[in-house]
Amino acid sequence: MKKTLAMLLALLMLSSTALFACGDADAGQSTDTTAAPTVTTAADPNSTDTTVPEETKLVANIPEGTNFGGYTFNIANGFHNATKYTTNAIAPTELTGDVINDAMYKRTVAVEDKLGIDVVDLDISQSKMKTNLQAGAAEFDLMTVDLSGVRGFINSGYMLDFNTLPGIDLSMPWWDQNAQDKLSVDGKLFHTFSDFLITQLDNGRALYFNRELHKDLGLEDIYTLVREGTWTLDKLREMGLQAVSDLDGNQTMDANDRYGMICWNATSFYEIYLTSSDAEIMKQGSDGIPYFYCYDEAFYDVCQRLLDVFNTDSFTILDGDQSINYFMEGRGLFCSWTLYGATRMREMQQDFGIVPFPKYDVEQESYWHVSPNPHALMVPNHVDQERTGIILEALAYYSSNSYAGNSSVTYAYFDNAVKVRATRDAESYEMLDIIKNTISYIIKFDDSPMTTAIYGCFGAGQNQFASMIARTKKVADKYLATAFANMGVTVD
Repeated sequence: MKKTLAMLLALLMLSSTALFACGDADAGQSTDTTAAPTVTTAADPNSTDTTVPEETKLVANIPEGTNFGGYTFNIANGFHNATKYTTNAIAPTELTGDVINDAMYKRTVAVEDKLGIDVVDLDISQSKMKTNLQAGAAEFDLMTVDLSGVRGFINSGYMLDFNTLPGIDLSMPWWDQNAQDKLSVDGKLFHTFSDFLITQLDNGRALYFNRELHKDLGLEDIYTLVREGTWTLDKLREMGLQAVSDLDGNQTMDANDRYGMICWNATSFYEIYLTSSDAEIMKQGSDGIPYFYCYDEAFYDVCQRLLDVFNTDSFTILDGDQSINYFMEGRGLFCSWTLYGATRMREMQQDFGIVPFPKYDVEQESYWHVSPNPHALMVPNHVDQERTGIILEALAYYSSNSYAGNSSVTYAYFDNAVKVRATRDAESYEMLDIIKNTISYIIKFDDSPMTTAIYGCFGAGQNQFASMIARTKKVADKYLATAFANMGVTVD
C-alpha cells in the first residue's frame, strides 16, 4: 500500500507523456489491451517523432483478471553485495530520483497492482540459497545466480526448465533470444535473462576509443567500417600500431607510454576477443548440445592470431584497475571495458567513442560481445509453476520498451544511463544498439579445467594451446559428461 501511494503521488507530479502508456488512463492495469507508448529512436535519445506502428506493438499475454490475492513473491538476489553493477537492487522500495531506480520501482508497483502481489528483494547469497534448497526450507520463488554458479544448482536437480513454465512466451523480445540460443542444453533452459534484469548489460564488454587521438592520427572512420561490416582485427591492429609511442623516451614501454590497446588482465582480455572472433572455448552445437569448440583446428588459428595482434610490438598493456586510468589520461587508442564502466568514463577530459569489438575477418557474419559472468534468472522446482510463469512474464514485459517505451527499465539503463550520460557522439548510440543485440554468454559446464588451461597459455603469451588442450581434454570431458548426466542429457 505504501508503495502504491508513493507511486500515485509521483505520477501526479509527472507530465502525461512520462507515464507508462503516454496518457492512457488504463496504463499499468491491462497489458492485454494497452498499446505501447511512443518509442524513441536509438540513434537520437532526444527524438520524439518516431512511433511504433500500431500493428507492430507487442503485448504480453497475461490473463485478464489475474489476481494472486496479495501473494509475496520473494526473489533471492544473489548480487546484493556485488560491485560490478550499476545497481544491486531488483525491486527498490522507494523513489529516489535516480533514473534506473525509479524505472525499476514504477515497474514493480505496476506489476504488483496488476497481479495482486508483493515483490520482495531478498539479500541471500548463492551458498545460502543452496543450503536452503537442500534443507527444503527455501522460501523464494526466483533466484539470481552468476554463470559461474549455475552448474552447481543444475546438477543438484533444483531448477526448473524455463521452456516448461506456463505463462511465459520466450519468443517475445523482452526475453533474451541470444541467451536461449547460447545457454540451452538439449532443449532445456535452466537459466536465462530478460529485460527484468540489467546484469547482462552491465557485465557486457564494449570497445572504447580515444576520438581525439584517433583524429590526430588521421585514421579511418571506425563507425563507417562497422556499418560496412569491415571492422576486423586487422583494421584494429593497423590503427593501434600507429598509436604506440615511447612518450618518455626511455627506450622502454611502461606505464608512462602510449599503447594501442588497454585492458586489465589476460583472462578477461582474451575472453573478450575469443568471443568477438566467434571462437569461444565451448559453443552451442547444431543438435542443441554444447561442445568443446577448442578441439577444432580453427580454434588454434584464432589463438595464434590473437597473440600476433595483441602480444607483440608493445601493442597492449594489461595493468589491473590502473588500466582504465591510463585510457582516461590519453595513453591508449583503444580500451576493452564493461558497459558499466561507461559511466566512469564521464570523468575523461578527451572525447571517447564506443564501438563493437572487431570481427575476426570480413567473412564472419556478426559482431559478438561477451557478458562473461552476469547473474541470470533461475527458478527453483518447488514453486507454483503457473503463478510463477505469469509473474515472470509480467516482470519482463513491464520492464521492456514494448510496454513502457522511454519510461522502461531497459530505456532507463541503456538509453539514458549509458547513451545519454556517458557517450559524447550520436554514432556511439548506434554502436551501442549493435552491442546490445549481439551479447553472448559463456557456457560454463566444464568446471573450468579447460578454460584455466587455455587462458594460462594466453597469460604466458605462448602458443602452447594444442599441447595444453590435449593434456586437459580427458578431465574436461569427464566434467562435461557429468554435467550432462545430471541434466538428463544423453550425448552420442
